[in-house]
Amino acid sequence: MEIKILDVSAGNVSGDIASYLLITDKYCIIIETGPSGAVKKLYQGLEEEGLTARDIDIIVVTHIHLDHAGASGHIVKKNRGIKLYVHPRGYPHMIDPSKLWQSSKETLGELARIYGPPIPIARGNLVRADDGSTLDIGEDELVFIHTPGHASHHMTILLRGNGFLFSGDAAGLYHDNVLVPITPKPHNPEKAIKSLEKLLEYDVKKVFFTHYGVYAPGKDAIEYAIRKWREWRDTIYEFYKKGYDLDRAYQELVEVDLEAGIMDKYFKSRGYAGDELKVSVEGMMSYFKWIEDNPR
Repeated sequence: MEIKILDVSAGNVSGDIASYLLITDKYCIIIETGPSGAVKKLYQGLEEEGLTARDIDIIVVTHIHLDHAGASGHIVKKNRGIKLYVHPRGYPHMIDPSKLWQSSKETLGELARIYGPPIPIARGNLVRADDGSTLDIGEDELVFIHTPGHASHHMTILLRGNGFLFSGDAAGLYHDNVLVPITPKPHNPEKAIKSLEKLLEYDVKKVFFTHYGVYAPGKDAIEYAIRKWREWRDTIYEFYKKGYDLDRAYQELVEVDLEAGIMDKYFKSRGYAGDELKVSVEGMMSYFKWIEDNPR
């Protein structure tokens, strides 16, 4: 089996969004397509491997956000034989992405334009991937693991025999040996932590981050993510209890959390979505407000 990283980062950036090409003795598989605005980069990456969209048998997306699944419809349009595996909650939005596109524009603003709009996929090309379901791919087996938190329609994909986990956004963003949570609205940190703890039940040797690259040993990556999620949850909750507004909470986090400060500089350097860390702080703050407004 071969696994190739195809760089499908938006705009002129590199090393920000990964699509993974798996070539087995049975199938050619893409895990994460990247955004529609970078689909030409995906085609170029395939071409460098001697492939085209017509050679792809299977697409798997961890969730339906534009940077992970946005190019899916364009690829399927070139190859009507592709089967695309998606979380059941994301399934209807692949058939009709109009609500997804509208909410993305409202949430992401200019970044949605950079990522580009998704296009519909025929029902016959889609497969609901239930929690714990598997797919025989010849040399190995894919296991679909539902991991809500970042999004209710999020799943991770385990290459069981090799112990390789494709984490989507469940384990956060990894760059230059630094990992931080990705927690935009609506985010549930308790579910996110439980999902990460669930992943510790599997024998994970490597984690393949969509943002961006490979971390080994895999167990260390998951434990690192759990630690950061707990730190952010507790720290930002203290800011919330003190009545900090979003701007102050963001500034305080950058000052007290070394990794947050490093990643904030990276976000600001890449030319788009420079406020991504602040957006994650907002997601955490919104969760605490929701808990306050909806007591058990």
